[in-house]
Amino acid sequence: MLISRYSFLWGVTLWAAFHLIANGDLASVVLFVTFLVVAAVRTTSIDHKRDRVLGDAGRRYAARTSNVPFGAIITRRTRFSWREIGVAAPVATLIAFGVIVWLHPLLFHANAVPMLSR
Repeated sequence: MLISRYSFLWGVTLWAAFHLIANGDLASVVLFVTFLVVAAVRTTSIDHKRDRVLGDAGRRYAARTSNVPFGAIITRRTRFSWREIGVAAPVATLIAFGVIVWLHPLLFHANAVPMLSR
């Protein structure tokens, strides 16, 4: 079971989109739009390359997975299984997220979650 073939690139896309919403200055728009477009376009370019290089094996892999997160699960091409994910990955993700939110004001002089600041 895969949530997405390109979890990292989707993470970059979401990161860029949220930062684009939060920052309106020209430098931020240029930076985050660039990240967003490159990450979003890269997912399809990898699919095209995989199709060319792997042929039928790549097409079989694509048929049971999804570029879009949860797409293959929603369309029932694969199933969701907590057992396959395990406990370590979600716990590590939550810890990393917490550390990033905590360090964000120290590193970037901006609160990552302004509604939680006093």
